[in-house]
Amino acid sequence: MFNNLPNAATLKNLSTNLSQKVCARVIILYIGSRLNIVPNQIRLGSAGICSFLEKGEKMQAKKMCFGLVAAAALTAGAQADDLLIVDLSVVNQVTISATTGNSAADASGSDSIGVYLADFYSGPGNTLAETFITGNLTNAENPSDLSPNLFRGGSGTDTGLNIWSFSSDSTVTFTAGSLAFVGSATWALSAAEYSDMLNGNSSGTIYFPADTFDDIPSAVALGTYRVVVPSPGALSLIGLGLGAGAIRRRR
Repeated sequence: MFNNLPNAATLKNLSTNLSQKVCARVIILYIGSRLNIVPNQIRLGSAGICSFLEKGEKMQAKKMCFGLVAAAALTAGAQADDLLIVDLSVVNQVTISATTGNSAADASGSDSIGVYLADFYSGPGNTLAETFITGNLTNAENPSDLSPNLFRGGSGTDTGLNIWSFSSDSTVTFTAGSLAFVGSATWALSAAEYSDMLNGNSSGTIYFPADTFDDIPSAVALGTYRVVVPSPGALSLIGLGLGAGAIRRRR
């Protein structure tokens, strides 16, 4: 229903000519589409704004429209793409897969530093000594070396997860508005490493180039990651002893 909505610049031009009621409805539909709000909620929102305009408030309709356009533009800019899915649904394994999401920024840096999934862990834990199983995960603009690595800094105290050495090129590049990653990769984990990941956060920001939290100030945000975990019932059925309490990823 929202595939052919105008962009923010077009809405700004329209707002000078549309009636108060039409202007409000068009812009509410635009904001709703950016936030994935269901149609009924959008209709309620547009009705509320139209009622406000029709009650003769002092704010002019044009100013209201311009304000809504600005809010819509900010909303659109704030919706970063999920670029990586971290799948923990297989016990003592982690699989990281690329999505079709686009990079939010231009960036170039060292493959030996890699990308950093900020706030992946909920706190200090175990060092990471994973075993690579298989995969071809890499950034979209450089070839995979078929052997990506994971790293957790500070001997397990860093709360981020680093993916590095994923390309056969020493320098890798991301381009704003273009596909960020391709492929996937799977690693085997110890029970302690797996538990640390299960107890982490459900989503966060991907930075590049960065491998520990202190690199973030000089890195750029490429987009976001999202984590998939098994249900508490699935873990209890296979007798891991982790129980429901172990699955407490922050939402």
